[in-house]
Amino acid sequence: MKLRPYQTKIIAEVLASWQSGKRRVMATAPTGSGKTVLFAKIADKHLTDIPDGKVWIIAHRVEMLSQARQKIEAISDRRIGRIEIGDKFDPTAAVYICSIQSLAAKLAEIEAQPTLIIIDEVHHAIADSYQLEFRLKNDHSENGYHQLKVNHR
Repeated sequence: MKLRPYQTKIIAEVLASWQSGKRRVMATAPTGSGKTVLFAKIADKHLTDIPDGKVWIIAHRVEMLSQARQKIEAISDRRIGRIEIGDKFDPTAAVYICSIQSLAAKLAEIEAQPTLIIIDEVHHAIADSYQLEFRLKNDHSENGYHQLKVNHR
C-alpha cells in the first residue's frame, strides 16, 4: 500500500518522538486522510522492531474496529486477535483489536502485555473505561509501553 507524502511525514514524526524518549504521542489528521492506514503501518513497524511485541488497537465503535482489521490485514501478515466478551483470548496474536468496553470487561484475563497501544478517536479517552485501562496497564515494564493516540482535526 503506497503512502501519501503527508502520511509518510506523520509516521516519521511519531517514530522520531518515540526515539527521542517520548512514550505517548498523538497524531491528528483530517477526516478521510487515512489515519487507519497510518496506525496500521506504525503497528507493523513496531512489530518489526520488537518481534515479540503486542499491539492493542482500541476504539469505541465496531465499524472502526472492522476498518482497522481490514487495513492491518492489507498491510501485514501479522496474526490478529480480538478481545471480545465471549471470545477466548488468543495469546499467539501480535495485534489485538478491541472495543474499550470489551477490554475493560476482560482486562484481568489478558496475559499478554502490550508494547504499543493505539487509541483511535482519542477524544473519547476521558471516559472512565479508558482510564481503567491506563491505570492497570500503564507500567507493565520498567519503561512502560508506547502509546499512539489518533484523532481527527
